[in-house]
Amino acid sequence: MPSMRKLIENGDLAGVKRAVQDDAALLDAAVTTANDTPLMWAICKSFGADFSIAQWLVKRGANLDVQTSEGATALMLACRRDRPGMAQMLIKRGAKLDLQNNFGWTSLMWACRNDQPDTVQLLIERGAKLDLQNNKGNTALMLACQQPEESLHSAARLLRCIKLCCAAGAALELKNDDGKDALAVAKDENRADAVAFLEFATMLEVARGMQGKLQQPRSVVAASLLLKT
Repeated sequence: MPSMRKLIENGDLAGVKRAVQDDAALLDAAVTTANDTPLMWAICKSFGADFSIAQWLVKRGANLDVQTSEGATALMLACRRDRPGMAQMLIKRGAKLDLQNNFGWTSLMWACRNDQPDTVQLLIERGAKLDLQNNKGNTALMLACQQPEESLHSAARLLRCIKLCCAAGAALELKNDDGKDALAVAKDENRADAVAFLEFATMLEVARGMQGKLQQPRSVVAASLLLKT
């Protein structure tokens, strides 16, 4: 019988089912030297992800939180590889949200960097921590302030990620290892859209402080300010 790795690469769901039914240990057994599990391999973009295989592995009880030799989880890979459908399935199934890889990246960071606002929103709704910092001191918000990484990525979707993080209460004052906050990152990246929004968000923080309403959600204070203008 072909290896589990080859079965997944060939999109052979029936073969995957037979293999796991014959040997339950194969469900989470590493299929690469980097300790990728079958679930992770079904998510990888390098050969074309297979949602049906990933979905079956999850339903079968695959461990969602195994980490590779670099600390990546299945959820991180889904966010990194532009697989929002898979990411959302894993979130809803209870994957741990705030695990960090060896470089300090979380699933929220990957989702923000790869302009996946729907995934970002779901992560936030499920309680993902907004202000964790990676090994360079960057937060998810800061990563969304960068230029789109690939041609398929969109500045408009990145801006939506920024807005979601800010509305949820992401700290605007945090600085990375270069001493830059999110606004400074946006300026360095020539993200005029992000700069305009973050300048408004910064003004809003000042207004909240002056009104003694720092415990209120930013969205509430923003609405009251707009009503007065």
